[in-house]
Amino acid sequence: MQLRPRGWHVRPRCAIAATDSQPEPDIAVIRGSSRQYATRHPAPSDVGLVVEVADSSLDVDRRVKSRIYARAGIPTYWIVNLVENRVEVHTEPKSAGNRSHFAKCTEYSSGEKIPVILAGKKIATIAVDNLLPDVSPAIRFAELLAPVSPPADRSPLRSRSEMAAIGCCWCRLRGAARPPFPAPHRLRLPSLPALAN
Repeated sequence: MQLRPRGWHVRPRCAIAATDSQPEPDIAVIRGSSRQYATRHPAPSDVGLVVEVADSSLDVDRRVKSRIYARAGIPTYWIVNLVENRVEVHTEPKSAGNRSHFAKCTEYSSGEKIPVILAGKKIATIAVDNLLPDVSPAIRFAELLAPVSPPADRSPLRSRSEMAAIGCCWCRLRGAARPPFPAPHRLRLPSLPALAN
């Protein structure tokens, strides 16, 4: 099975033109080529899958973003949960205004494989272990001790573990063996030079 079938592309930090908002998932699998969206954002009907990588943002991703994606009718929403080292796959969106939700949530842990479903068809599976970063405990501990305030433009800063997971997800969904370096260009990385070595 080919991981990324013809007619789809993978984009990091891609705004989606929903009716009442423009969410920007960490990763989105979009129908068509990127050229089609040179002058517009993809609509929810163009989106096959969105991925949010959650560490400090887990509660927001579960409650707020889940409701936004369900209301928009996004068919599949993954949360790469770095807190509990698993992937939550939300499907069957139910649009009901502020009570929108996904009717089904399946959790996948280390050693399990997640089916990748686009346009109602299973196109591949991805091992959970391939999506979770191998980040040293020293870096995770440093992230807890050294919280970073958001920059003036209010773009959220990402922890090293979140950045590593975003890179892993992006590469796996594109069919690549390893994350590119540097990580997707729009994401910001807090500076922890003493612990990085």
